[in-house]
Amino acid sequence: AQQATLGPDRGTGYVWTHDPASGEIIGQITLTSTETVAADTGGRIADPGDVRGWDQERVDAEFFALVADLAGAPHEIIDPVTGDVVGHTNQTLYGKRTWHGEQSSPLLFTGQYYDDESGWAYNRFRYYHPDAGVYNAQDPLGAGPRIASAQGYVNHPAHWVDILGLMAHTANVQKVNGRNPINSRFAGREKPLSQKGIDAVMAEPDVYAKLPKNSAGDPVIPFNDRGFPEFDSVVVELPATADGATSVTRGDFTLPSELHESTVYQQEKWLDSQMGITAEQRSAKGWTWHHHEDLGRMQLVPSSVHGDVRHTGGWAIWGGGKR
Repeated sequence: AQQATLGPDRGTGYVWTHDPASGEIIGQITLTSTETVAADTGGRIADPGDVRGWDQERVDAEFFALVADLAGAPHEIIDPVTGDVVGHTNQTLYGKRTWHGEQSSPLLFTGQYYDDESGWAYNRFRYYHPDAGVYNAQDPLGAGPRIASAQGYVNHPAHWVDILGLMAHTANVQKVNGRNPINSRFAGREKPLSQKGIDAVMAEPDVYAKLPKNSAGDPVIPFNDRGFPEFDSVVVELPATADGATSVTRGDFTLPSELHESTVYQQEKWLDSQMGITAEQRSAKGWTWHHHEDLGRMQLVPSSVHGDVRHTGGWAIWGGGKR
């Protein structure tokens, strides 16, 4: 819940409800009071109109449905009992809006909470000014704000959102056989392993140590801008022999062109020979040959990781389609 104080004689608090599947805000609960008696809030006296000190009996909760545009910006507020539109807004392309009717909402674009007093909208890592269409500072990651452009926010706010207030990023997802790659929604980001996958790699300390970790410390697999997983960090490497006759062997090879459309058995037979292992040894170690999206490229990776991260690979792009 978030709250705003609107004056000495009236306080208003908001609670927003989300669609559990998409995370989209679909409703707003408005908490209002017209009482002016100050409330005790944990040893201090709250300002008149401050909703934080209310007890349940002083709270009048009203639920309203929000109708948003494609980018998640609320445009209408609906009374679910009567079906009447009790609030609607006019909005400029980059977020300046004027509410009409009995109800309003401080939400602007997705991830933004507007402060009427300052004229700025909180956008997690930065503040956004809807009048000017710009941020108040450079991107925390180091990219400058797009003040010199006509927009400064995102390329097109009717289709794009910037939930965290960071630099706009365009993925270069490429369709495979007419469809986006599996899990391409992670393009340019990291996909966490499932709990089953985490349990599996925890049993393989060497693999676990090589995997990138997110801020929570959980193992992840990065996806490139094209929507394909990057297993480079866990590619199998065999140590050099003690006599020095064989150097470190990294399981990252390019198949001869004549094997691009051969069976998986033929491809793996050639690859195993390059690696100096047998199919039985590979299976016992829990390793899998991964078809990279680049033509003919194959990588030997742990089956525990490869099997946990659903993806579209080279098999669908350049493989022969024969097992």
